[in-house]
Amino acid sequence: THTHTQTTQMAALRFVASACTRVSRSLATSGSVQTAAVAVRPARPAWASAATPSKPAACCARRWQSSESASSGKAANTEDWTSLLLTEDNAPTVPEATRRLLSPENATQTLKNKAAVQKAIEATQQRAGDTGSADVQIAVLTTRIQRLTSHMKENRKDFHSRRGLIAMVEKRRKLLKYLRRKDFGRYNQVLKDLNIRPLS
Repeated sequence: THTHTQTTQMAALRFVASACTRVSRSLATSGSVQTAAVAVRPARPAWASAATPSKPAACCARRWQSSESASSGKAANTEDWTSLLLTEDNAPTVPEATRRLLSPENATQTLKNKAAVQKAIEATQQRAGDTGSADVQIAVLTTRIQRLTSHMKENRKDFHSRRGLIAMVEKRRKLLKYLRRKDFGRYNQVLKDLNIRPLS
């Protein structure tokens, strides 16, 4: 008799396996991938019942492995399902439909905003892990100001966002004044890199 946790895990695994099967069939029907290319199955866990109809699909290998490691302390003997992941080595073999699905253009606006902020941090940080220097703060604020400016052009009556935009511009002005007072060379470099007008 399975415990409640094991029964719940088995139900979740069956659901994920059926979802993977449906995706594989739909891609195979559209001619994007070959049906035999995704049939990678891991080893069966020790607590699985003999009446279990089928083994999980490749996307469930990590869950099987963690479950068996927790119960017996030994890693499951899974096959090389990691080759299905999208990496630089196997990127040319990924179907075009999957490429479009994982493209950054299809990301949510929140993820795009975070990516833009991270890019600004990496471009202006003074050292590895620098997220709080004046240069980085100015770069992050500039990214957020540009995004809110484009938003205000389409939503002129969004007064709440307008108030936040004014506050960010004022905070950036104070940081620029501080940087100009402490290091004039870095101040000029930040103005040049971020295309900001000098302070009056």
